[in-house]
Amino acid sequence: TTSWRPGYSVRDQRELPVLATTPTGAYELRVRLMDGATETGVATLSAISVDGRPRLMEQPYVEKPVRATFGENLLLAGMNDLPGSPIAPGSTLPLTFVWKPLHTSAGPLVRSVQLLDAAGALVAQSDGIPCGETCPATSWLPNEYLVDTTALSIPAQLPPGAYSVIVGWYDPETQKRLPGVDVDGASLRDNMAQLGDVTVGN
Repeated sequence: TTSWRPGYSVRDQRELPVLATTPTGAYELRVRLMDGATETGVATLSAISVDGRPRLMEQPYVEKPVRATFGENLLLAGMNDLPGSPIAPGSTLPLTFVWKPLHTSAGPLVRSVQLLDAAGALVAQSDGIPCGETCPATSWLPNEYLVDTTALSIPAQLPPGAYSVIVGWYDPETQKRLPGVDVDGASLRDNMAQLGDVTVGN
C-alpha cells in the first residue's frame, strides 16, 4: 500500500476456501483494512449462502461387503450385488457403492470403475465424482458415508462371456492411482478392488 497513488486502482484477486466443516446458512463477505493489528476500515461486500449436502453419519445397508481401503482417504464399505443373470451388449450395468471417507482430501480425486475381459484387457470404463458429481473429495468429512450410484455402459459389440468389474481411485492432476489394500492389508492388484464377475449374453 505504500506504493499506491491517489486515484490508482489495484486489482486484488483472492480465493477464499470454504471448509468442508462449514455449517450451512447465511454469511456475510467482508473486507477489512488493517494497520498492523489495528483495524482502520471494514466493508461488507455481499451476502453469501452456504448450502451443504446432507451428511450420512451411520452406515447404510450394503448387500455385499467389500472392505478395501484407498490411500489414507477412504474405505469401500460395500456395494450392491452384481446381476446374476446375463446382461445384454449395449445396455448399462448399474452399480451402487458405499464409501466411508477417512480424511478430507486436499485436492480432487476421481473414482474409476472398469470392466475387464478374461485376458485382463479393458473393455469399458466409467470415471467420475461420487454421488452424481455432488460429493467431491474436498467436501468429505471423516467417518461420513457416501452412497455412490453410477452406471457402466456395456459396449454394443462386446462378445458374450464373463467379465470382471473392478474399482479404484486416482488423482486427476497426476493420473496416479491411490494405493489400494484389502481388509488384511495386502496390496490390491493394480490398486483396484475386485468386485466380481458379470456375464454378457446375446
